[in-house]
Amino acid sequence: MPKRTTTRTRGKTKGKTKRDPTWRSVVVERPGGFQGRGIYQYTSERLLPMDTGSPVPDFKVRPGARLVYDAKGRSISPAVVRRALVAVNAWLAQHMDMKFPLAKSGKRVSSLDVHGKKAIGNFIGRALCDNVQDITWHSKAGLRNTPIDSGCPDLIPADHYDGNYDWRRFRHGGIEVKVTCGRLRSGAAAKLRYEDSRIAHLSGFTWMAHHPQSRRVLGLLWDNVQGIPQVVGAFYTNTLSARSYGNCKPDLSARAGNSTNAGAIKRRGLNGFGWVCMYDDEQYIEAVRRMMPHCGL
Repeated sequence: MPKRTTTRTRGKTKGKTKRDPTWRSVVVERPGGFQGRGIYQYTSERLLPMDTGSPVPDFKVRPGARLVYDAKGRSISPAVVRRALVAVNAWLAQHMDMKFPLAKSGKRVSSLDVHGKKAIGNFIGRALCDNVQDITWHSKAGLRNTPIDSGCPDLIPADHYDGNYDWRRFRHGGIEVKVTCGRLRSGAAAKLRYEDSRIAHLSGFTWMAHHPQSRRVLGLLWDNVQGIPQVVGAFYTNTLSARSYGNCKPDLSARAGNSTNAGAIKRRGLNGFGWVCMYDDEQYIEAVRRMMPHCGL
């Protein structure tokens, strides 16, 4: 880890400004072979980028919107989601640009070649939660990752974090995060390479859920932009009900435990989603308006 710190500061101690030792100025490998110096924050678990070389470097945000996540009316702003998404897209640009040698031939393959769409979606969802937690850590409306992997929702109010709850059915607010890359038109899959953009070939999109009690959902849409998976839109609703979901039946297989078969959010539920952040590109904006005309975009 480089020794030289930046001049970024955090807070004051006894009238004297102190330098936060977790901030470092480091050389960053960006797509296309360009090296630039960016500001990163090291923590025990992750590296938070403050500069980005991704093909989707920023988003337009919905003015005046709030993401209300509990009965007390507490909320986060679209600006929090925007900042988290910028970091997530930077992570994706760096991670998917990595090359790995094969065991025998030594031929190098990219991260994108070895990741399936489900794995990319899982990566995006967890990275988004980590960054929202980091951004809201000292806020009165702070959110935390659920304490267990199978917890629902994914983000819970910070003041409940140390409580004793059934985390699989947490009922005191929070935000469930869902990720999709959309549903292709019939026959389109055979014409597209894995790294090709899908947005012009989508017939629609929805999000899948295992637990129909998820009322507050932040839905993310991703696509391959310049050959790199990137989040291109975020949508939110806090008005879902069990009737908004497809049939989430319990999985009765021998080792299923408490799991269920996933059901899609139906059209009546999708109509309640409003756009929060959107990649400011006319192709993507028009595609979302066509597929989600009630989102207010």
